[in-house]
Amino acid sequence: GNVVHYSFPASWDGTGVSPQVVTDLSGAGNDGMTSGGAALSSNVPPGPPGSGTMTLNSAGEGGVLTDNMNLLENPAIAAAGGFNFRTWFYWDGNDGNRSVQKIIDNEGTESLQLNNIDSTGGTADLEFRFNDQPGGPTLPIVANTWYLARGVFDTGGAPLGPNGEISGAATLYANGAGAVASITRETAASIPGFDTSDELDRPIAFGVLALPVVPTIVNLSGDIYDPSVGLGIPEPASLMLTLAACCGLASMRRR
Repeated sequence: GNVVHYSFPASWDGTGVSPQVVTDLSGAGNDGMTSGGAALSSNVPPGPPGSGTMTLNSAGEGGVLTDNMNLLENPAIAAAGGFNFRTWFYWDGNDGNRSVQKIIDNEGTESLQLNNIDSTGGTADLEFRFNDQPGGPTLPIVANTWYLARGVFDTGGAPLGPNGEISGAATLYANGAGAVASITRETAASIPGFDTSDELDRPIAFGVLALPVVPTIVNLSGDIYDPSVGLGIPEPASLMLTLAACCGLASMRRR
């Protein structure tokens, strides 16, 4: 149940005029627009088909924001049993004078993002964050490596709370297709009071903070490939097959 899926270059309008129209391939009709210096690059993860990614660099800060807002409201999440983020990403090792870099961001509250960025050592932490509060599942990454990451929020059938809040378990899956060949799964405790996004009117953003009034801040310095956001919980078999495929790609690249 994807609510938005962008794939490059298929989602790109090809005009070369900024801002670019970015077409949603999920069927939900949640097209978007580029901000700042978002552009196509030939840097792609090994294996997946396609000839371009969305490049987001510190010299041309920006990303993509959906035209539509309020796509992950709590009633919809409760009805679907959860939600998930999925994307390939590549961090180029630059900090851009930012302590946080957004990869997928829902209304500035829930996100896949980089923290603890060390451009000298080429390391950072990937976090699946909620209510814009620290404490979500986290794992270390290294620069100049493609990763396939998926953040899954599972309500476990929990209903909405008296104030519309929702609880659940967060799991972060990630695997490097390059220098790192591993599968990491970290499960957070239940996330109480997951309700911040329902108080805002903002979009989903890729590679940048979901803040339409300032759509060029907290951006990822690097590349994003084939990002999607969906309602519902992926089947465990599909998650493991995805990650196993990444391990295969990493092995092929090492050989």
